[in-house]
Amino acid sequence: MMRKSKVIILALILLVLVAAAVFVVAFVTKEDQQLSESIIKKEPDQTELPSQLYNDFAKLLTDDGEKQNDFKEISLLIDDNIISPHVSTDGGSIYYLSDDLDAIMKRSLKSDKQEVYFSDDLLQDTEELIWSPENDEAYLNTTKGFYLYKVTDNSVFELSKNIKDISYSLNGGRIAYQYINYISDENYFSVSNPDGSNYVNLIDIQPVDEEASDGIVFGWFPDNQTVYYAYESSDVSGSEFEKVNVRNKEVSKMDDWGDIGEILFAPSFGKVLYVIFDNENFIPQIWIMDEDGSNRRYTGIDNFLSKCIVQHKKPILVCALSEKVFGVDSNDVIVKYNIETSGIEPVTRLDNAKVYNINNILLSQDDQKIYFLNNIDQKLYVVE
Repeated sequence: MMRKSKVIILALILLVLVAAAVFVVAFVTKEDQQLSESIIKKEPDQTELPSQLYNDFAKLLTDDGEKQNDFKEISLLIDDNIISPHVSTDGGSIYYLSDDLDAIMKRSLKSDKQEVYFSDDLLQDTEELIWSPENDEAYLNTTKGFYLYKVTDNSVFELSKNIKDISYSLNGGRIAYQYINYISDENYFSVSNPDGSNYVNLIDIQPVDEEASDGIVFGWFPDNQTVYYAYESSDVSGSEFEKVNVRNKEVSKMDDWGDIGEILFAPSFGKVLYVIFDNENFIPQIWIMDEDGSNRRYTGIDNFLSKCIVQHKKPILVCALSEKVFGVDSNDVIVKYNIETSGIEPVTRLDNAKVYNINNILLSQDDQKIYFLNNIDQKLYVVE
């Protein structure tokens, strides 16, 4: 009888322990869930943060908008799998890399004639074309490094594998780039001739590590002798924004403006456009300033400058306005921003039947036509 009582007591104790364990697990799970929900609320998905300006235009840009008759129409121009489209200097043709044919194609805008301009096995590994201002050469940005393609004789010249992020001066006579060699512990911001000769190391970037390799942004000043340069090192809060004279290496330090992401010039209008990422949601904001760094102001456009272009004849910035800045399936519209007056007007309306994720915006010589690459289908479209 005593043994039976002990067994019952032990069973009751075991039941109490199991119940307590279940309660603790449920409590911890609930707390973890609440904590997770709190974290989610504090850090929203960046792809779900539409531009405020986009929201402001939302009703106007729908098919039922009052000004729909003022909008320009979008139509398909080139049905191909396109990489790096580029308008020729005379405005008569568009060059691009066909991902289907592994060839550089030339498409006439006057006769719609299309031809293979250059074909090489190296194009199978090419991810981007960087055309010179005069269209007489282009860099093939490949998985193996940079190659210089000469249009005149269809020759290809290999550059150092330590070169990255090439940018032409506006006259095409020089290039700026980052030279980084982890083995020799070298990390320079440099300039040279397009073939890599007569190079000058302008700035010694430290430290030499992989984080530093992604930390620089630069753009050529219209005088072809000055480069705007921003660098965010691993031990510096914000970006060091500087002007560098290519001839004498003189560096003019500017203010610490935060996390600078891109730089673009409006050469004929004395303005510099640049992107700053806001601290809260890391959203790219387009700002504008005078060449000397004065009169800084926020344009109200949240996007990357790679989705914008400055008109040839007027101080107008043509930009894609994104529903979701980081969304690869964002339904974009095109707007015009007046650099002098800060006025913004829509160009295309929101089309729910066809999604356009706009990139590589190009302009005709008279600025009347807008060309763009749709990231959704990789085809080229025209706005007119």
